[in-house]
Amino acid sequence: MFPKHIAVHDVHLKKVSALPHFSKSFDAAATSGITASDSANNARKLDAPELRYRILERLGEGFFCVPDAFPVGLSSALARKRGLETFPEIKKDQETFRAIAQHPGLKETATLSDEERLLVYKEFKKLRGAVHLERLNDQFRFKTGLKEQTGDISVEGLIIRNGTIKILKRESTFLTCPVCLAAGTRIETPYGSVLVQNVKPGGRVWTLDARGHKISTPVLKTPQSQFRCIIGWFT
Repeated sequence: MFPKHIAVHDVHLKKVSALPHFSKSFDAAATSGITASDSANNARKLDAPELRYRILERLGEGFFCVPDAFPVGLSSALARKRGLETFPEIKKDQETFRAIAQHPGLKETATLSDEERLLVYKEFKKLRGAVHLERLNDQFRFKTGLKEQTGDISVEGLIIRNGTIKILKRESTFLTCPVCLAAGTRIETPYGSVLVQNVKPGGRVWTLDARGHKISTPVLKTPQSQFRCIIGWFT
């Protein structure tokens, strides 16, 4: 659903690459400082990717903006291509790949089908986007967002490497993803279908209220650009 008010913002976008940029290990910052003696002294210590899973299992599905859909959505064919091209990079991160493979019951040493590789990519996006980790000595500070029946919630806490979680803060927030529309895209308004570049401040567009009912809401800002980003409530 969309918020009560919508703003259409001016942005400058670079060409969307078929392959997103991922560091060698997306948990490198979180796991920096872990030595070989750490692992040897405590074999039960969990790696950062597994800790992310523990947090999501405890709190529920974390909110994140799927990179194949936001801010510019890819076609299903391009999203599939991106997933298959990203898989080798995911597999190089052994800790992450091991954690992901264990959850859907995949064999790490097996030759995976394209569909299984896409499943790994889907899990990778969830782990990477839904939970932010920051290493603090032998524990991690985490932050995630949740969509609950009573509203959106931001949760912060600590998790130690045996999986024990301590919640530090829960507060109301607003979770949303930007959607960028190219000039020529049509959107629905009470006056009919309108090209996005023709939307004017003070005009109205269709949206949904908190109950999912269709309502019209005023547009706050419409700067001129090749692309327009609508900040709304997308799921």
